[in-house]
Amino acid sequence: MDVPLNESVEAPGDDLRARLRAAADKRGLSMATVAQRAGIGASTLNAWVNGKYAGDNEKVAACVLRWLDSLEAEDLARASQVNSPGFVPTKTAGSFMQILEHAQYCADLVVVCGEAGVGKTSACEEYERSRPNVWILTGEPSFSSAHAMLEELCEVVGVTERSAGRRSRSIISRVRGTSGLLVVDEAQHLSVQAIEQLRAIHDKGRIGLALVGNAGVYARLHGDARGNLTAQLSSRVGLRLHRKAARREDVDAILDAWEVTGEAPRSLLRAVAARPGALRGMVKTLRLARTIASGLGAELAATHVESAWKRLSDTSIGGAKA
Repeated sequence: MDVPLNESVEAPGDDLRARLRAAADKRGLSMATVAQRAGIGASTLNAWVNGKYAGDNEKVAACVLRWLDSLEAEDLARASQVNSPGFVPTKTAGSFMQILEHAQYCADLVVVCGEAGVGKTSACEEYERSRPNVWILTGEPSFSSAHAMLEELCEVVGVTERSAGRRSRSIISRVRGTSGLLVVDEAQHLSVQAIEQLRAIHDKGRIGLALVGNAGVYARLHGDARGNLTAQLSSRVGLRLHRKAARREDVDAILDAWEVTGEAPRSLLRAVAARPGALRGMVKTLRLARTIASGLGAELAATHVESAWKRLSDTSIGGAKA
């Protein structure tokens, strides 16, 4: 889209240029970033903003207007969202954080296992925010390869190493002496070989290692037909914590933090927490229900919870198709 500049070109749209500058200043965005987000070449946008673009000014203006309109839509969407109370220190979250603390300060290998939505990830993220030298690596299906896992881990711990053969040693050099903790979330995606590689980093780097995920994490360590390899891995685990479902006291703590007072909406939200997705699904439903109620200028009620759940799942909370 870039074309040669012409100092004498005078393109219309000064008001739009002013709006663009104001929007960029308000959000602290450089013109290069604006160009990237608006889908315009950086030199093209710079020339257009300065009234010196010799190409199709109307086309550029249309792109700018579309981006500005998207910002207004984004602002409206965010304004309609109800503020979250943030991390809620539930009893289960406290248990998760205690085992992470043991792993970090005893340089131990621990396993945290639980179904989706019981609060594992949020507890790990809160622990990372509150402690020094904690790194979270989120597992992916591609991490069945130890090499792919190491490539991502280099980025997580801040190591630049192009040689695949030296990545493990570079990571070990980076973490040794930090009294740190490596948390591997979604660890069920890792192969036994990838976990063995992490164990070597844990041993040689003298840092804690926490494998966090669903029941598949246990399968990796105690899995069938893997022989001595899994026996060696399993014997290295210092502590294990398995939380199969969300606790009622955790659910109520979150509802209290969100200031849900009516028994009818609380009862429905507890039912949502008992379904797959647990606390995560409940909070997502609660946030949408609050948004619906706010839009109607009403206090949160059971009907808003039902409406939110139907939008999210196309079923009633009882399980029937809506």
